[in-house]
Amino acid sequence: MPVGVDVPVDAFGRKTNPPPLRGSVWTSEKPTTETRFRGVLLVPDPSKPKGAYEKLGGELSDAGFNTLLIEPRKNESQPQRTLIEDIQSGVGFMKTDKRVGAVKVLVVANGAAANAAAHYAAAGKQMSLIVDGVVLLSPDQEVKRMKLSDAIADMGNVPLLLASTKGDVLALAKKCRNAPCRPLKSADDGKTVVAKQAILEFLLRPHGQ
Repeated sequence: MPVGVDVPVDAFGRKTNPPPLRGSVWTSEKPTTETRFRGVLLVPDPSKPKGAYEKLGGELSDAGFNTLLIEPRKNESQPQRTLIEDIQSGVGFMKTDKRVGAVKVLVVANGAAANAAAHYAAAGKQMSLIVDGVVLLSPDQEVKRMKLSDAIADMGNVPLLLASTKGDVLALAKKCRNAPCRPLKSADDGKTVVAKQAILEFLLRPHGQ
């Protein structure tokens, strides 16, 4: 069963930090060699229901992953900046919370949150030391002038699973420079997670692959 948590918001450049995010943590009772010290952060699109991700959190816990599901802020004046802050806050929580104890974090994000996760993972060369992989479910080509193609090109050594029904979005996997990038045709709509097996296989891959 998940445990409800408050996730402090790391709001860079703001005079005051917003209230903490609501989150749910699943701690696995059976970590494996592949999952030990690797946590999974689930970030649903703020405009979509989170029920499918609550179910996925339990399934990832059963597979051996300590997992955090956050509830991103919505109706913000700077939505993409806010989502990046929320993702950064979730990653920081997973690395410092003793229940999770993640050395590296795998990020699974949907919709607008997927675009934000791509830009977070592309923040600098050091991100591969923090983020062990990113799963982008149904991202858009561009959100609030933040282009997905630019982020993917700048991800460096962060492995990527890119799931979409749109051919032009899947084609962006070719922009990866160093890390493995896997396109996956999937009808994930934010209400259901239909590519669970592919996601799990990606998360369970050896480090750096």
